[in-house]
Amino acid sequence: ASEPWFGHLRSTPQQRRDIRFVWSGDTVGQGFGINPDIGGMRIYEAMRLRLPDFFIHSGDTIYADGPVPAQITAEGGRIWRNITTEAKSKVAETLDEYRGNYRYNLMDENLRRFNAEVPQIWQWDDHEVTNNWSPSKQLDDRYKVKDIQLLSSRARQAYLEYAPLRLQEADKGGRIYRKIPYGPMLDVFVLDMRSYRDGNDANLADKPGPTTAFIGREQLDWLKRELDASTAQWKVIAADMPIGLGVPDGEVSPGVPRWEAIANGNDGPALGRELEIAELLAYLR
Repeated sequence: ASEPWFGHLRSTPQQRRDIRFVWSGDTVGQGFGINPDIGGMRIYEAMRLRLPDFFIHSGDTIYADGPVPAQITAEGGRIWRNITTEAKSKVAETLDEYRGNYRYNLMDENLRRFNAEVPQIWQWDDHEVTNNWSPSKQLDDRYKVKDIQLLSSRARQAYLEYAPLRLQEADKGGRIYRKIPYGPMLDVFVLDMRSYRDGNDANLADKPGPTTAFIGREQLDWLKRELDASTAQWKVIAADMPIGLGVPDGEVSPGVPRWEAIANGNDGPALGRELEIAELLAYLR
């Protein structure tokens, strides 16, 4: 067992006051791990020193598909040295390998100090499982396990074990989307843009249907109800993926791009996954 790490509890405010929070995402990606030469993951220390009320981690809390080598060549030819572990030597496939990705991050002293002082709200995105994960994902040659549903199940279990969130009774503890009230001034609505989507495709359907699902009908209706019921002055919707940015994911066929996120690169009326967002924005208006 490791030595204990002591922290403190901060409850939500009962009175109206200023609130400061920080948000970010993507921890230990692209092969850039914990570099002892520069003092580790200093971004967490920079955020801690801002004395935030809380931190929103907008996904990619780990890079399960991103091994961390002993060193890589960074911009300008600079050598970046990493602390390495067995779990980060390959893509994660077993439950213990997914867990090992979270354990790797916790080796960083900056992150441990941050965790001891700053309340956190986590959501997940694709790299908790593998890059651009959706039900139609075809896994590359690095993977011996080719069943994306099996990998996502293992990844979800590891995420729920390490994420600082209360298990949601609504679906026996597996739900990630939720509302976090933070006193009378602020409600945070945390979305899950992974669990209810259909497979990545050309994203051009002109009518709602199974292929246009992104946050899904149940979550969309939940968000509308909770926004209506909220009495907070500020309502923050935390989305783990961008609304307007086109994120390509290869091609459906020659010349026809496959899209990973919401936007489809078409400047006309809303199509595909954009239909859900158009419905939400029309409702909010």
